[in-house]
Amino acid sequence: MSKKLLRKLTRNKKRRKARDPFDGLDPATLLMTMTGEPYQPARIHYTVHDKSSLQQIFMNLECMEYDERGDRWILHYEDEAADSIELEKSADELPENVRPVVIASLFSPEESKIYVDVNSFDRMIEVLIFFHPFLDGKFAVPTHFQVYNLFSTVRDGQPFHDILFGTGPIPRPEENDMLQLFADKAEQGDQETALREAIEYMEQQHQEPLQRIEILPLFFDDDQVEFEEEISRLTMILRGRVVIAEQHHRGNTKFNWQDLLQLQQNDGR
Repeated sequence: MSKKLLRKLTRNKKRRKARDPFDGLDPATLLMTMTGEPYQPARIHYTVHDKSSLQQIFMNLECMEYDERGDRWILHYEDEAADSIELEKSADELPENVRPVVIASLFSPEESKIYVDVNSFDRMIEVLIFFHPFLDGKFAVPTHFQVYNLFSTVRDGQPFHDILFGTGPIPRPEENDMLQLFADKAEQGDQETALREAIEYMEQQHQEPLQRIEILPLFFDDDQVEFEEEISRLTMILRGRVVIAEQHHRGNTKFNWQDLLQLQQNDGR
């Protein structure tokens, strides 16, 4: 075993135990991450094309280490990650006694799959951006994700990824059949009817309450979609879910996508 691999595999044993971020907080206090975002678990699912090369990439990153006890790779908020990842609090702003903060945990339930657990939607975006130049679609590609659409308080307790999302791989969700039906109808020449029905369908969907847990597709594997374009789309839909979660946390539990659209329209006036 090489010295570099040995150092990676044993590095976690030298870490100091991080302070519990929720210790001593009032029970009604909103759970936050160490880096300042509302605590909302999310999981990114990757399809792996070359696992040995992927592991070599992890080994070569100083911010990554292998946790043998948890059988996972850990992305720490230091070294390359500290230079690239932008969160509410930078790595330098964090107290010494809580460093290094874990930004993501990576698990491999089977040879061709990896899932990445993060504790906020902002971290999800930043992790996708961070890994992109290293993976570049050749070694692994993100295909779908799961999110928890509620805020939590100390009184509620901290929801955990495995309880919310399971412990193994899950299939990528199918694309919306109804939208495809409208597209097919438009291609057949009935564009006016297809557009009207599509608008009516989307308005109805916007009035539906946001599900507590969602699984949604990503399109980084689509050659027609640019990486930056997909990141922008994902950022928009995640930020919308954060606003809805905040409204629900404040007691406005009937707030939905239609209300969010109206709120955005009013702000734009």
